[in-house]
Amino acid sequence: MFDLREHKDLIHSLVAEADKNDTNWEWSVESIDQMNARIRWGYLEYCEQPNPFFVIELEDTGDGCWICTRDENGDQLTSDIVEDKEIPDLNTPIDEAIKVMFRNIVNTAHNCY
Repeated sequence: MFDLREHKDLIHSLVAEADKNDTNWEWSVESIDQMNARIRWGYLEYCEQPNPFFVIELEDTGDGCWICTRDENGDQLTSDIVEDKEIPDLNTPIDEAIKVMFRNIVNTAHNCY
């Protein structure tokens, strides 16, 4: 099984880059555990959202692992296959999947809010 804690340096660097490029709102890593990385965005705090985070989440499917992003309401934004034993041609390396998920979060933040 995959563990997001093993990719904390990548996640922190992606968030730091987003923070540097966003002149209006602060980005930071709230927490990283085995299955979830919670990413705080200042605009959601400003709007007084009770849960001002985007989440990168791993899901153990039993036959592999999927990765997805969730918004502040817990709604899924996008997903990808990290490992699937039945359809290995669709597997995405975990580092690349994390980068894609984070780009989706940033694009959602800038286009939807």
